[in-house]
Amino acid sequence: MNERLGIVLVLCMLAFTLPALAEMNGTINISSGRYVVTGLFGYSVQYCNATTDCAGYQCFLDWDSVAVGTSAGWCNTTQTNCYHHDSQNGNVITATGGYVCATNTSARTCTNGNWSTTDCASGQTCSGGTCAGATTSTGTGTSTTPTPPVRVSAISIVAKPNTLNITQGTSQQVTISVKNTGNLTLYNITLSATSANASWFIVSPALITKIEQTYLGTFTMNITVPADAEVRSYVVTMTVKTHNVTGTTTGTFTINVLPTEQTILSEIIPSVNEYTTIFNQLQQNISAMKLKGYNMTSSEDLALQIQEKITKANSLIAEKNYFAAKIQLDEVKTMLNDLKQRVESATNTTFQIPVVPILAVIAIVIIGVIVYLFWPSPQNQGYNVRKKEWKPLTIENEHWDSLKELFKKKEEK
Repeated sequence: MNERLGIVLVLCMLAFTLPALAEMNGTINISSGRYVVTGLFGYSVQYCNATTDCAGYQCFLDWDSVAVGTSAGWCNTTQTNCYHHDSQNGNVITATGGYVCATNTSARTCTNGNWSTTDCASGQTCSGGTCAGATTSTGTGTSTTPTPPVRVSAISIVAKPNTLNITQGTSQQVTISVKNTGNLTLYNITLSATSANASWFIVSPALITKIEQTYLGTFTMNITVPADAEVRSYVVTMTVKTHNVTGTTTGTFTINVLPTEQTILSEIIPSVNEYTTIFNQLQQNISAMKLKGYNMTSSEDLALQIQEKITKANSLIAEKNYFAAKIQLDEVKTMLNDLKQRVESATNTTFQIPVVPILAVIAIVIIGVIVYLFWPSPQNQGYNVRKKEWKPLTIENEHWDSLKELFKKKEEK
């Protein structure tokens, strides 16, 4: 009895162990059509439509996306060969870098397990898997030059909006179409809005798994404008990416955010009145300063432009075109700030007494006088000269008599 129980236990262990041993590393041979068995319960992962179907393996697609039944490819580990299934030959294996003619003017290329299709150049045809150049004559006969096709990943945005008008606090849905314009199949295509206000956009689907060459893919973009968004124009930039970095493109469109009734009554109309009052006050300042001799030419030119824009804004409001009126008023606000600065910096062109230079000269003179008065006198230096006393000239009487006698003789002669 115990021996029988032991045999039963061993058989049960083998039954659960053998399927698990089927999961191993290496390239799985799929040319015989066998199923790959993996896991404890022997789950089959041979055929697939995407890698998520392969329970840890990778899905390699047939060039026509038809492997067996409704499957598009085979599950396998990382490999370089490509596979194709047809009713006559079964699974056909092509090594990486190999070519298979798709038509007489196009070839399919195998690259690390993935197929891609390339058109032959003008005047070439596909033979033996390669595009052949024009036939040339030689001395011994004719020959052809095989030319491998050039593989290009490219995608373009072929349908998108140009301008959208969306009111504050509302949503709008648009469609964006992309096209595979290269000669390789593109995988994992995504679309995103890369503008500063990217939070307004929700794109679906989040991912398009595959787009064959010349085929289209379609995204739906839902745009929600917040209730407090500023009334103005926004440029939205879209980016389309694929599994290949060269298969990337961008596009733009414009969103005009329109005002609600509340915004019109609380912001736009009051702004017209406020800016008009400020403008009238600045005009009065310009006129008064001009009479005093200030050069107000620049200010007067700008004032004329502001007057035109205020008039235009009032006309647009009368037409109930509040979005365009808001754009005009934003420009008026900027120009009013500029006008205010010009008025404050205006210069007087009449003659004015140069007060500052005169005050500077007076200050210098006063300082010079003070320094002269309080500067100490220098001490006396040099030689002392002795003063000589002079006595009056006296003439004795005898001398007077001699002089008188002399003058008397001269008179007698």
